[in-house]
Amino acid sequence: MAYGSFYEITNPLSTIAKAHFVHWFVGNQLDSKIWTLTNFSGSGSGSMIDDIDDGYSITAGGGSGTTNLAFNDKRQFSNTGSVIIWTGRKSGGWAGFGMANVANSNFGTDSIRMESGTSGKIVFVTGSSSQGSSISTSLDFDLMESWQTYKCEQKAASADGYINGTLEATTTANLSRAKMQPMAYAYGGETTYVKYCEAYNT
Repeated sequence: MAYGSFYEITNPLSTIAKAHFVHWFVGNQLDSKIWTLTNFSGSGSGSMIDDIDDGYSITAGGGSGTTNLAFNDKRQFSNTGSVIIWTGRKSGGWAGFGMANVANSNFGTDSIRMESGTSGKIVFVTGSSSQGSSISTSLDFDLMESWQTYKCEQKAASADGYINGTLEATTTANLSRAKMQPMAYAYGGETTYVKYCEAYNT
């Protein structure tokens, strides 16, 4: 029997496929049909890294500069059931990996992310109408200097944060109230590197 797609092999035709996005940051330039680099503040930049398996770099402007990589406000992922996965690392201070409603923002309102916090630990952050709730994991944020995989799952009444497949934090506070898009950021003259992103509705 011939099938029109792999999805039809594993699912009944009566089940509508949910959005599922997978992207590897490879090649000599960023795919501008998908990604947009936005300077929330300052004058940052981004570029593909001419090295094996090193992905894309996001460099923020100095001082309090914030530069975001996102979907240019194409919000395809539910605030009541979705997952975002990033493989990334940072060089220097602040970096974050997750989803947010607004690309040109400080990643605060209607968002979910893992980031390097001020506590010396990697923190899991959820935001509704403000910066939201921050939960410190047990992992030092220096771990973010090397490649790690971050997963944030947004549910209807809670949210979970994973690092390298291990659940590190969970919360029921300040959950996103609106659909979101993948987003990674760099802050304060520092550089964030990304090489893989996956997002899907659950």
